[in-house]
Amino acid sequence: MAERQVNFAQWEGNYVQVSPSSIDDLSDTGQIEEVIEWGLVLRLQRRISWGEGRQDSRMVSEFRPWHSITAVRVLEPEEREERDDIAG
Repeated sequence: MAERQVNFAQWEGNYVQVSPSSIDDLSDTGQIEEVIEWGLVLRLQRRISWGEGRQDSRMVSEFRPWHSITAVRVLEPEEREERDDIAG
């Protein structure tokens, strides 16, 4: 059986859902900023906490190595609209 390979570089700029290889971690939804040999760079929203209980929601870039990813799914247009509403 021939293996299917996906050229993730074509997905740069798209919103995706990334499923982790660890069952303890939740899947994340973000925008692919860059695809490199070792993994994906995702732009996603994170809650940042610092001193005295202060919190803020920020867009951050996170690197995901290929070995930590089980699946990548491009979001449907309506799912992307929901992400745009959240990101503001």
